[in-house]
This record gives sequence, C-alpha cells and structure tokens, in this order.
Amino acid sequence: MIFSLLFALLAPDTTGVGDALRTVTLSEAPSWMQWRTVTDVRPALETGYAGRGWAPFWLDSVGQPTPAARLMVVELNSVAARGLHPNDYDAVALAHRLDSLGTASEMAAFDLVLSVGAVRLAHALDRGRVHPTALHPTLRLNREPFDGAAMLATLAGSSAPSEALRRLEPTFYQYQRLRGVLERYRALSRDTTLLPLPPGPRVVRPDSVWVGASTLRRLLRAVGDHPDPLPPPAVDTVFDAELAAAVQRFQRRHGVTEDGLLGPATRALLARPWADQIRQVELTLERWRWLPREHPVTPAIVNIPAFRAYAITSLPEREAETLTMDIVVGTATRFDTPLLALEMTSVNFHPYWNVPTSIARNEIRPKALASAAYLRNGNYELLRGSTVVPITAENIAAIGGAVRVRQTPGPHNALGRVKFDMPNPQNIYLHDTPARSLFERVRRDFSHGCIRLADPAAFAAWALRDLPEWTRERIDSVMAGNTALVVPLPRKIPVYIVYQTVMARESGDAYFYGDLYGHDAKLDLALRRGYPYAGTTLNSSP
Repeated sequence: MIFSLLFALLAPDTTGVGDALRTVTLSEAPSWMQWRTVTDVRPALETGYAGRGWAPFWLDSVGQPTPAARLMVVELNSVAARGLHPNDYDAVALAHRLDSLGTASEMAAFDLVLSVGAVRLAHALDRGRVHPTALHPTLRLNREPFDGAAMLATLAGSSAPSEALRRLEPTFYQYQRLRGVLERYRALSRDTTLLPLPPGPRVVRPDSVWVGASTLRRLLRAVGDHPDPLPPPAVDTVFDAELAAAVQRFQRRHGVTEDGLLGPATRALLARPWADQIRQVELTLERWRWLPREHPVTPAIVNIPAFRAYAITSLPEREAETLTMDIVVGTATRFDTPLLALEMTSVNFHPYWNVPTSIARNEIRPKALASAAYLRNGNYELLRGSTVVPITAENIAAIGGAVRVRQTPGPHNALGRVKFDMPNPQNIYLHDTPARSLFERVRRDFSHGCIRLADPAAFAAWALRDLPEWTRERIDSVMAGNTALVVPLPRKIPVYIVYQTVMARESGDAYFYGDLYGHDAKLDLALRRGYPYAGTTLNSSP
C-alpha cells in the first residue's frame, strides 16, 4: 500500500522523523504489519496527521515512545479479553520495538503502525469490525458517525487510553457477562483432563454403570452444571440421578431436549472443542458491538437462535427488570427471519392479517383453486384495491396479482389478538398466535418470518408502559373482546432483531445455541479474512 501522500506532507522536526515521513515513499506498508492494506484507515490518518502539522502522534521530542504510546501498546496486547486478536493490531511487533527505535525511518514506521492499530481497535470496540450490512443487508443501524481522526488524537493524548476505549463498548450487561464467559472458557480449554469422554454405549441412562461417569461429572462441574455439595463416590462408575440432572442442566443451556440421557446428540455437544465454543462467544461479542450504545427509549431485543425476546426496562439491563419470553421465528432455509433494526409505532388489537403477496400467490391461491371453501373456512376476504370482492373463480385466479387476500380479525386469525406494528419493507412484525402448541417445542422455527410471542399481553403492557390508562387489566379485557383498536405509542420503541448464539445469565451460566441460519459461519469467514473489512471506512462510516 502506498503511503506517499502521508509521508510527503509531514513537516520536518529535530529528530529527523519528520524528514523520514516526508521524504520516504514506500510501495507498501511496513513488512512487519499483519494487515498491510490500510484503505480503511487512510482517511482518518490523513485528517489526523494533517491536523497536527503532520507531526508524530506517539513519539516525544527526542523520538522515543510517549507514555501514551506505551499504554496503547499494552491495550493492543490485551484485546483478547474482548474477543479480539492482538496480531490483528500488530501488538507484539509494536511491543518489541518500544525500546529499540534507532533510525528515523524505524520511528516513523512505529508511529504509523501504532496509529493504524489504535484507530482500528477503537472502531472495533465502538461498532465492530465487519459492517453489519456486508452480511445482513437488512440490518441498517442508526449510528452516529465514527470520527477516526478525533479518536486517534484522543488516544494519543490520553493518560488512560483504557478508559477511553472502555467508553466505546456496548452498554448492555450481556456484553460484559460474555467477556466473563470468554475468560472462563479459555481457562477450561487449558485443562487437558476434561476431554475427551471415554467411549460407551449409544445411550447412557440413569443408574447405568459406565466407566466415563467420573470424567463426565468432572466436566459438568467445570462448566457449572453439576453442584458440588458432596465429593464424588470413591468408585465413580454409575450414571446416577445427580449426574442425569446435571446432564439436563447442560441440555437446557444448549437448547436441546432435556431428557437427562447421554445420547449421541448430547455427547457431541459435550465433546465439542473448546476452541469452537470460544469462537462462538467471540462472534457474539462482535454482534453486540454492532448495536447502538445510546437508546432514546429502552429497546426490545429479539434473539433469533435463542428463540427468545427480551423487553428491557432500564440500561444496563437487569434480569429481574427484563420481560423475557419464548418466541417462534422463521423456518430455517426457507423463511429466515431477517436481522433488522426497527421502531415499534403502535399496538394493534384484533388486527386484520394482510397476507403477503408471496404467501397469497404460492400457498393460498392453489388451495383456493382446489376448493373455494378454503377461503370461507379460513375467514379470508378478497380485495381489489380497498374493495372487498366476491369469492369467484375469476377473483381467485387473480390472487397474488390484482387481487390481494386478508384474514378477518378473530380467534382464527394468524396474528392472534394483537400485533405490534413496526413499519418495514420486509413486513416483519411481532404478534400473538393461535398456534400455542408450538411454544412447547425446543426448536421453534415455524413461521414465514414474523415473530410470534408466547406472552403477547405482557409484551403489550411493556410497550404501553408510558400510557398509565393502559393497565394490564384493560389490556386483558380488550384482548378478550372482539373490537379492533390501534393504540399509537407516545414514543417509538427500538426493536432489534439480532442473532446472538451465546447468552449469559447473571448467575454466570452461558447458554449456547445452534447456528440456525448459518450466520455465525459467514461472520467467522468474514472475520478471518482480516483488515480491511467489507464496507468499513474508519473516518465517518455509519
């Protein structure tokens, strides 16, 4: 990468570093940099250096690293605690050069590489490395511009860059808890006695004799699923009731059926390499960094792979104050629920279901052509424009074209008794459902993309919390009736539909979920490509 503009414009100084930066033209970045293409940081570097007369950021008057430079190198070397990798920021290489800068060109290269690392790290903590829309075109987050040049000046002039960096990180407690999970699982990965589990029968059942009982007990204790009230038996070869209960807790944390049996699926999860679990936490930390740090109204978080929604009442969020419920999401591989940042505008009691064109054309029309009674039995209406038209062969044939379909309000309606309006081109919203039995399933991807709520009345009470007249009793009464009613919200509520495959409880328990739509695999691949990441320019990227 050519640095001629940067180097040619630097003013001379008594150390000779300025001369080196002004006159030396490199065909590419210093050979000791990990990621030598710097198109992402060039605008921030040019603006930042120009703003200080092109003097070095990190060197003192005699050309030696400043205290801020030394502190910044320490920060770069400690980024693993945040789920990042020191080599991405040339941390080790910079540390080796702190006390061995001899020539002006060595000083200039050190200053430049440290600037690149500092700006990249600040951006990574503030909003992640990969731009969300590079992987999820629908996830358009309203973020304030990132001023890389100003951040570079702040870090270089700070006596405590660690505090400046900490202020960039997400305000959600969930993010901080996951940092603790990351530390714990890295420690577990260093214990070579926990894995692998000894072989055994295809399914190990309670009260079975199995030579691997002691290894499994030790593993489940290490991950927090097995209590420690009593020492294990002297001869630990029985898959006893206590061990079966610990397996159930492990299964609950991994989103699989809690049968307490050690079958092939559970054994595969137990044997999963620590590195894979650590990477899953790192990917989830990256996704939390995508979200805004400031919220005018406390948001709702809809987490697709966890099949859970979280309605937050204060930030940082606390479990006791957060309304949490099960959800149903879009069917994997066919009707994936898209990742979105939306605003809830109103609560719509007893809504019509305006059937999306694709569903009307591909699902309802063929059934109606086979039997017109299908429409009447399902309480569907046909409309041309805004006018209801008769159910005739001609109108049925035009479904998905000139004729659209809607379902009337009532207990039969696919949206149930209440819908939460969030205007968006994808027509995704939260709603009730008459199909209550689906919430009994462990894996709940059954919808066409919208999100069904297990407790819509409680969610309505949360959404209407700024309207005192909308008590829970009134909400229950309206939902029990049959009168259509739209209640505008006094303030729009942010709703983030996200994809976090690890969640941490206040107890410290970590819940790992499957990569339902394959998004983690794609993010992992994108991150392994290294800097500069797609869609990212570190001076004013949204």
